[in-house]
Amino acid sequence: TCDVEAGAPVVVATEASPAELLLRHGRLPLRRAGECELRLALKPAEEDNLRLDKEEVLEKAGLSPAQLWTLRAGNLDRSEVLRYMRLVELGGMDAFILEAIFINDVWDYHIAEPFSPANEDAACDAAIAACEAALERLGADEAGDVDAADGEGSRASKLAALRVGERAALRDTILWLRLERAANEGKEYYQERRLRELNLDRPVDPDEIVPV
Repeated sequence: TCDVEAGAPVVVATEASPAELLLRHGRLPLRRAGECELRLALKPAEEDNLRLDKEEVLEKAGLSPAQLWTLRAGNLDRSEVLRYMRLVELGGMDAFILEAIFINDVWDYHIAEPFSPANEDAACDAAIAACEAALERLGADEAGDVDAADGEGSRASKLAALRVGERAALRDTILWLRLERAANEGKEYYQERRLRELNLDRPVDPDEIVPV
């Protein structure tokens, strides 16, 4: 602690979310009004027999099986959220990438970009569904929150302002994800990337054909 002169500004330096700042200090940071925290998680082990392998990937990446993400309003990149959901939805014929020979490079390389069409569709859809569920939990009285947010600084007006900002962050994230989903057909996936990197995405040269 330290002495503060009367009338001197007091600054709270913290990495806490706007919701946490409101809870702890009774204030909303004006510059971070359009923020929302969203927790995304791996599926339970009974629903995903690859969960332990995925936990290993996340541990190497310094992330949690139930990771908290900060979403912000505006035209911002949400590629890290999408990368996380690629891992969550990884399965079926794509599961080979979790084998021991590949697993060290899964987060930094293999799912840093789209992995397969089916996985990319599922990742986008699951992320959109999570955002829509969070939006629904904020309640339907959006107009009431907008009006209340213009109040005189009461706790109710601050809570309303918080919900207004969270809705903006969630809606912009949903829009970004929908645009990504719409672009899935034109994306380059793991198989194409590997062929290109190995210089195999071209016609076979006659000199490369070995007679049987």
